[in-house]
Amino acid sequence: MRRKALVRLFLGSDVLTAGIVSARGLDNAVLSLCAARTCRLVLAEAVRDEVEENLLHCLGGRGNETADHVLRDYARLIAFLKPELVPPPGPEEVRATLRLIPHRADAAVLGSAIASSPDWFLTHNLQHFTPALARRTGLRFAAPAEFFRALARNISFPRAGERNEQAERYTVAAGPRKSARDAAVYVRTTEEEEAVESCVSGEAQLERVKAYLRMAGLRLKWIAVDKAVSRAVPLDKRPEGAILLELIRRGDVRHVVALRLDRLFRSPEDALRWMSRWAGTGVVLHVTDLGGQPINTGSAMGRMILAIGDALVNRDLVAGLTARALADRKRMGMVYGPAPYGYRRSGGATKRGERGSDLKVDPKERMVVEQMKALRAEGMTLQQIAWWLKEAEIPCKRGGVKWYPSTVKKILENRIRLPE
Repeated sequence: MRRKALVRLFLGSDVLTAGIVSARGLDNAVLSLCAARTCRLVLAEAVRDEVEENLLHCLGGRGNETADHVLRDYARLIAFLKPELVPPPGPEEVRATLRLIPHRADAAVLGSAIASSPDWFLTHNLQHFTPALARRTGLRFAAPAEFFRALARNISFPRAGERNEQAERYTVAAGPRKSARDAAVYVRTTEEEEAVESCVSGEAQLERVKAYLRMAGLRLKWIAVDKAVSRAVPLDKRPEGAILLELIRRGDVRHVVALRLDRLFRSPEDALRWMSRWAGTGVVLHVTDLGGQPINTGSAMGRMILAIGDALVNRDLVAGLTARALADRKRMGMVYGPAPYGYRRSGGATKRGERGSDLKVDPKERMVVEQMKALRAEGMTLQQIAWWLKEAEIPCKRGGVKWYPSTVKKILENRIRLPE
């Protein structure tokens, strides 16, 4: 059976930048879908470069060390997302695109989008990427909010009392007494909850979970109640938790129902580990209260949440490992970032990197820097200097002549002083 092709999302630099710098929100959620391989990120090289400039601009004057950290983390994030890269359009394509959109800064991005033909082009700049332009190019422009509304319209949920067809797809071949609707209920209380009556007491949890069983059409097979047990205790070390896992291993139950995730698991990482293991054996986890709504891993939305959660945990893990690695390299005096414009690294590279602040003046680039300072002193704006560099065909640090005002600003504000 062929896998269904992933939805291909072409992101504008505004959406990608906001998704990186924001801890939450729809822009960040778009990146989470791509990280979870629920959607495929289509990334134009022009957008990638613009986002790098945006990130450096957001840093202001925080110094090259911070910039090196950010650029390295940005590169690791792009590698983790595994995007479909779109090369920049050639001069002829850019000139043709300028007939469609009068904004030169958007021409290369639009050309890349036309060449890649994504399912969605997500951007907040709908003043430039208009419905009229969409009709002429065949592209689908939308803000992240509109994309998620369309996504929600394509996800359906069973109504109360309807047969849970997703659960009934599973079959158990170990005898007539077993059923694909057999469910185990798990309840856990702490010592504090046992001492006083509360909405999460053992009886209250059991009542709410049983109501869910009736709604979902599941058959109660086992009730596991761990009383006065801390959340810190692993599931397989709890008395009733160990019995629940044995029932799952024997195939006696196909559904596990709990009030909330924290009743079963110690942490998000612990939850993802067990849910992934159960999903591989056809066991469906039902949580009756996840942000006020029931969810189960047998539904499309449940699987999406599981995938997004896995991506977020992996992203946090990668971020932590990256931070520790950079801190170690800094402590050992090892180079881990690119040389700033006007300088180059001296000495040979080794497998462990070049030692210390091994910078040396690059004469040709320093002449360009002095010219930029002189033009700035004459009153030219950063944009005008960037245009002048492009017209003079002066190469950037990475080659090419794509100069941006933020790049010029960073170079002019560089305060590196080499030791005599």
